[in-house]
Amino acid sequence: SSFVDRLVFPAPNPTYSRDTFKKHLCFIPWNEAVSPERVEDDRFADGIPCIWLPAPRAAGVILFCHGNAEDLGMCFPFVRHMRDQFKMNVLAVEYPGYGLLHGISTSSESALKEVALTAFRFILDELKVAYEQVILFGRSVGSGPTVYLASRFPVGGLILVAAFASVREAAKSLIGNFVTHILEERFPNIALIGNVS
Repeated sequence: SSFVDRLVFPAPNPTYSRDTFKKHLCFIPWNEAVSPERVEDDRFADGIPCIWLPAPRAAGVILFCHGNAEDLGMCFPFVRHMRDQFKMNVLAVEYPGYGLLHGISTSSESALKEVALTAFRFILDELKVAYEQVILFGRSVGSGPTVYLASRFPVGGLILVAAFASVREAAKSLIGNFVTHILEERFPNIALIGNVS
């Protein structure tokens, strides 16, 4: 439901603009196979806002999915540090309803999977990076789409920070058992992690 989605995906007011990261802000096109309705919708014509941080002689790409109460502006220092520490290119993807997509769409489990899969396909198809050279990095709610991708594709690695077993389990630990009867499951990470090799 949209009420539960608003609780699970509390997007902050945008903390960046098109001019904030001029050298690093890019827009990747929506993938027609993944998001045919967004390809046809003029509100999404710019594509998906991303931060691209290249590293010299990088061995691969880290696809970063941020937490639920932050946007690309808030996580920029973290992903820059990650690029410098790991010596890998980093592509950080924005979610519908967050950052430059604030107000033109809302977030949901399917929306996060959609942008993560689109960014992943872009890395493989357009940047010509092999599966094993892609590291998926998910923080908080970003663990959902990264575990989803890692359970379906033979990526080079998966890094999770502040991950959860599932949204239902996370809610249960905060507000009790009654929630399991009213909350539809979202991001069943614990069920999918067994498929990650």
